Amino acid sequence: MMRKIGMLASLLLSAAMCPSQGNGTLSPVGYRVVSLKGVPLERGDRIEEIELTVAGASFDSAHIPIDWSFNIGVPISGVATLKASAAHGVGMPFTFSGFQRFVTLALYDYGEWNAPLAISGKVTLYNDGAERTIDLKKENIVVEKSNQSPDPTPAAVTTPAGQESRHA
Repeated sequence: MMRKIGMLASLLLSAAMCPSQGNGTLSPVGYRVVSLKGVPLERGDRIEEIELTVAGASFDSAHIPIDWSFNIGVPISGVATLKASAAHGVGMPFTFSGFQRFVTLALYDYGEWNAPLAISGKVTLYNDGAERTIDLKKENIVVEKSNQSPDPTPAAVTTPAGQESRHA
């Protein structure tokens, strides 16, 4: 009997610690969109692959050029990944114009376990039979508030001390 009471108490404590909405699932408290800008390209460079890693958010959606495929890795220990690549040479663009506001990130309120939003990435370029990979600099990855509205969470969610608000 004591064992059952202990398990019940543990389950109730776990449920009380998990942030959720009325339906029992975690819902985003805000969105951000990602663009790639100012990436140095040499004459003849074509964009073959893009990899992004994000902490403090998850990938909500991605809009990639035609003839591209992508894989999104769910957050593991708070870090999510996206890898997108051209399936054929004809799908490799010469510019980053197709990568403006191409990814939407969803922000969640995990209470005291919130991680600051951090994003990094790299691109693989193809030029005349040769490949090279460039680590993206902070100024190449532009993160902006999304036009997506309204945010699905009421303003009653509080921000832990010392952290930026995760609400739009």
